[in-house]
Amino acid sequence: MKHSKLMSKLTKTSMALLLAGALSAQSAIATPAPAGIGNELEMEFNVYDVVYSNIVKLTWDDGEQAMKQFQTRRGAAQQVNYKVTAGTDFEDYTELVAEKVDVLLKVTGMDPNNIQSVTADGNAVQPVQIDGDTYYLLKDGVNIERSMAAIDGSMSIAFNSVTSGNPYSLKIVTVKDEVQAQEPPQLHYVSDLNNEGVWSITFGSQSSLTNWYNNLTSATVSKDANTTYAPFNLSEITLNSDNTITITGDAAQMDYNHWVLFYKFNATGYKEGTAIWGID
Repeated sequence: MKHSKLMSKLTKTSMALLLAGALSAQSAIATPAPAGIGNELEMEFNVYDVVYSNIVKLTWDDGEQAMKQFQTRRGAAQQVNYKVTAGTDFEDYTELVAEKVDVLLKVTGMDPNNIQSVTADGNAVQPVQIDGDTYYLLKDGVNIERSMAAIDGSMSIAFNSVTSGNPYSLKIVTVKDEVQAQEPPQLHYVSDLNNEGVWSITFGSQSSLTNWYNNLTSATVSKDANTTYAPFNLSEITLNSDNTITITGDAAQMDYNHWVLFYKFNATGYKEGTAIWGID
């Protein structure tokens, strides 16, 4: 009898200890000490943007890059040969994608009238003045990419004046090929047609619409007094032979609460264009 009671007490005590131990273990796993159990490794990060400064490599036709001196007489065309290839940035930065660049002849610190003519790959080139310097476009939109083969280039230059001991200093340079967005055509109302409640609207311009129309990428219309715009299909815009465009479909149907349609047009190489049509 005493043995039975003792076993019962021991069993209850053991179960209590096991339960307490299990709860203690769960508590230790669920709520670890915030300070950790060992030393810490501290870190700091300074994040910067990569400035790609060696996208292109220019060399002379012999592979050298040092300044070259040329002896030439006045009025004679002096030929210069060079090569264009990918720069070291393509080796250093694997995320770098292909880039288009223009190759230019840059004239600084001399009277541009001293230059008689410049040709690029056999074609005459006209000068452009930018911020006091003179530029000649030698190559337009060269695609620079990883593992590309070198591209050969040539130019010739003739001078009107002699140097008289002070040589003319010129440079071949590269810049990103960025198209400057031009002003869009100014669209004016020409006519409209209401065919049993289905409208079509025609706009014209004093400048040619052909190139702008061929480069259209998107068009939107506002039917609520220039508040919100919704895109519409470019197939609803037709270029006519008389240098006008006609808008049909839903984009030409007004909201009769406002009686005015506002249009916005986006075309590659152009700033955003607009047009308005309304009924008084």
